[in-house]
Amino acid sequence: MSEDEEYLKPKDLAERVGVSVSLIRKYMRNGELEYIEFSPKVRMILYSSWLKLVARRKRG
Repeated sequence: MSEDEEYLKPKDLAERVGVSVSLIRKYMRNGELEYIEFSPKVRMILYSSWLKLVARRKRG
């Protein structure tokens, strides 16, 4: 599995990319960051979803 295909918890993604967990959760709530909900308490984000979000935001 490549790094882009890695699933991360919101906290782990926030630590990896250097942003707050609340920002990650905001993007999830707003539908800007795709995630998979395994249960009501377990949501995982594909790292490539983060990369897509960053690319979209850079384009403006």
